[in-house]
Amino acid sequence: MALLVNDITPRVQYTATSSQTTFAYTFAIFEDADLKVYKTASGATPDDTADLLTLTTHYTVTGAGGTSGGNVVLVTGATTNDVITIERDIAVKRTTDYQNLGDLLSTSLNDDLDKVVMMIQQNEASLEDRIPLLARATQQAGGILIEDPVANKSLLYGPSGNTIINGPTATEISGANASAIAAAASASAASTSESNAAASAATIPTYPTLTDNALNQVRLNAAETAMEFRTPAQTLADIGAQAADVNTAKTDEIQSFTAGQSGAFVALTDAATIAMDMSLGNLFNVTLAANRTLGNPTNMVAGQYGSIVITHTSRSLAFASYWDFDSGDIPLLSTGTVVDRLDFLVVSATSIHASLALDVK
Repeated sequence: MALLVNDITPRVQYTATSSQTTFAYTFAIFEDADLKVYKTASGATPDDTADLLTLTTHYTVTGAGGTSGGNVVLVTGATTNDVITIERDIAVKRTTDYQNLGDLLSTSLNDDLDKVVMMIQQNEASLEDRIPLLARATQQAGGILIEDPVANKSLLYGPSGNTIINGPTATEISGANASAIAAAASASAASTSESNAAASAATIPTYPTLTDNALNQVRLNAAETAMEFRTPAQTLADIGAQAADVNTAKTDEIQSFTAGQSGAFVALTDAATIAMDMSLGNLFNVTLAANRTLGNPTNMVAGQYGSIVITHTSRSLAFASYWDFDSGDIPLLSTGTVVDRLDFLVVSATSIHASLALDVK
């Protein structure tokens, strides 16, 4: 057959619509089997083995033997966004052999020459899908060697420049980038810390020269600009503590007093029931204007003792439940205009031992 082989790439590709079955090819073929048809499902990674369709089982061909091509017709319609690829694939072989003094028919000669051109076009299209070497690039001895491909790896030129080798995956590149960003952030934070440390060092308060005795304390002054000495007395005053000296009574030591000790009287308010707060002192006094009851004191502490001086004119005084007397007998106040004295000792939170001295003169 006589075919016109145009200067054309023997490969076409389509993105299918829903249920589409017919896909045109625009280059010449001799027979239906001269085509390879691939269908890659929408969103899938192309796979030359899995995607290859089988003639008559999956598709039929029209237009073989013509110059302008024809159609590939799928047996089952494609799914939306399936990728349909059609390419010419004439076997690279020669099946005719011209005999000496035999017929040299134009049909046979044209077919052979057409097939040669078609094979060249196939190779050209195949090479266009490969990694090209620029015409101005320096040719390496032995050409460029490409390492066996590994899924998901990137490609890198090898150290010698004449090989293409497998590089890191996209995940590894992303991880390295994240690590680089984190390292940069850490370096920035370290630089900031260094600057802050330098600034802090520049403002550290100065220490005074030790010229006083070793008992002095060192503290930051009120302005927080320098260190200063404080004597023991000053330190105790700063924290509100009592100064330590031999003339000061201590609560946890045996003391020998060489001077008289006294306490101030706390005046109790005269009322029907007289209230008494023992946290106010040890010595109390009250003048009764009528018959009264001495209430249970507040803030009692076991071991506290003292006296109440009672001035009255023939008054009676009852006692609340905390007041306990000798043999349980409640004493009576003196008659006339007199001064009685009630001495007490707190024994527990609910018991006060007491005795009454009458008409003390």
